[in-house]
Amino acid sequence: MVMKISHPLNIPIQNNWLNRQVCKFTRLDGLREIYDDWLEYHQQDTHPEQNASQGKRLLEFGLKHMNVNIDWVHEQRLNTIPLSGPLLIVANHPLGGLEGMLLANALLKIRPDVKVLTNEMLLKFPEFSDIFIGVDVLNNNSVKKNRRGIRKVTQHLANQGALLIFPAGTVAGMDLTNSKIIDRQWDEIVGRLMQKYRCPCVPFLVKERNSKLFYLSGHIHKRLRTALLGRAMLSKKNQRIKIVVGESISYKEIEPLSTARKVTDYLRFCCEIMQKSVENDIEQPPQASEVKADIVKPEILARLQVLESYRVLKKGDFSVYCAPYEKLGCIMEQIAISREKTFRAVNEGTGQELDNDRFDRYYWHLWIWDDEAQKLVGGYRLGKVDEIVKQSSIDNLYSNSLYHYNENFAQSLKHAVEVGRSFVSLEYQRHSKALDLLWRGIGAFMVANPDYHTLFGCVSISKDYSSLAQAFLAESLLKHFNAKEEYVSSVQAKKPLLVKETPWSDNLINMLSNVPIINKLLGRIDAGKTIPILIRHYLALNGKFASFTVNENFNHSLDGLIIVDLRITPEKYLIRYLGKQGAEDFIKRWEMYESVA
Repeated sequence: MVMKISHPLNIPIQNNWLNRQVCKFTRLDGLREIYDDWLEYHQQDTHPEQNASQGKRLLEFGLKHMNVNIDWVHEQRLNTIPLSGPLLIVANHPLGGLEGMLLANALLKIRPDVKVLTNEMLLKFPEFSDIFIGVDVLNNNSVKKNRRGIRKVTQHLANQGALLIFPAGTVAGMDLTNSKIIDRQWDEIVGRLMQKYRCPCVPFLVKERNSKLFYLSGHIHKRLRTALLGRAMLSKKNQRIKIVVGESISYKEIEPLSTARKVTDYLRFCCEIMQKSVENDIEQPPQASEVKADIVKPEILARLQVLESYRVLKKGDFSVYCAPYEKLGCIMEQIAISREKTFRAVNEGTGQELDNDRFDRYYWHLWIWDDEAQKLVGGYRLGKVDEIVKQSSIDNLYSNSLYHYNENFAQSLKHAVEVGRSFVSLEYQRHSKALDLLWRGIGAFMVANPDYHTLFGCVSISKDYSSLAQAFLAESLLKHFNAKEEYVSSVQAKKPLLVKETPWSDNLINMLSNVPIINKLLGRIDAGKTIPILIRHYLALNGKFASFTVNENFNHSLDGLIIVDLRITPEKYLIRYLGKQGAEDFIKRWEMYESVA
């Protein structure tokens, strides 16, 4: 005798005792109770919501019965979801069924045309056939069987519909080495669909997990884990499930990515990075001393008159000076005061009353003075590597305080000038001439010292960037804007940045080959953040990174060691900063041969 199975939650076990035990263990009895209540309610409901499908009503009934709701993070972003046109929606899949119900129920209120691609237990309920599309995108043996489902998906998007996909295709698993819950590899169907229909994609992150027993069952057999989905769902009764709403990803954003695999990896990153970006780790700066008051103007003006011969450039109201430390007098103190004010504004700085150190005395100092307003505009310090090493010690190179490297490394940079402590005073940071004039001052220094062809030094990523954003930026820059191996292997960070978990893969980092796409993802880690302007400037000059280290004496900023060989800098920048004649002389002297950097 064969049991007739009419109820969607019946199981084909004829032994009544065994059937009861299985239902009790898997909690199918609880799901049956909810569904039976629904059937009774549905039969008695003589005033159903106008235009509401059975699937939508069952979703609302089931979630209300379990008293499960969403605790939104960035809820305001729901208002930016396109109300019409083809749309992809992606999410991670840590629970196995409940997140599909919650998201479908919420999205139907925004996009009544939304469909959900699924292959799990929800398809057991016939009412859901108008919302859920069944297709096993991860089973190669089911390709023919699933063609009908794929056709429904493509037709729905072609008809300007919205589609929710869990690209992992099945519930997440547990990594036994660290108990981390991880989606399996996302199927590239989502990348193919986004490329084909050129539609936007909205990522969601479900910040919830099932019990450890549930995930361990998957290591015994995936069917055992599937059998426990009902138990896992009912365990969330009377809870609020935290779901993060991501920023929409436009087709233009992913257009440069050449393959569906790359697009899919990009979408997964945009989803999973929200796990970390919600956990803001930006620390408040330690208690700092009050910054010393500015030097009185008459004293500075008198010193500037003495230093007239060190003025290298004048442009409008701005004068650019470059002089050795021993000549500066009160100018050095004002530079140190202005440095500290500027750096503190971006969560950097020493925390002392002024930013000076033992290295200043070995360097030349470049600064801009506003003759009209009688204010310091900005500055740099420049050190001739060979002279510093010869006259004192390699220990008096500032970068050597942050990185381990020996005299062989310094010797390889004997034609280099170490640059650093760059700043533009706060009131001049929107002034178009400030940074440009600093670099024209550096150009004048290089013209006056023709034995040097390379600039190198430390450039900071402040604690205004989270540790995760710092790590992402450092890894991306070292991958795509890296110095040659002979430099990289000669330098070791004294305080490497340590981040426990990073949600990006090597494959993702490999495809981030330009500044715009790095900026896009950086902004998804830390909202509004882009590559710091000085780093972008170095990259435009063809700068290369050798390493990154945490600078504990500079409010734990992340400092990158950058090498800029002017012999491979685009000629337009040489002309701009060295002047036409200076650039011609430089090119002739060094013949622009291939850099050793």
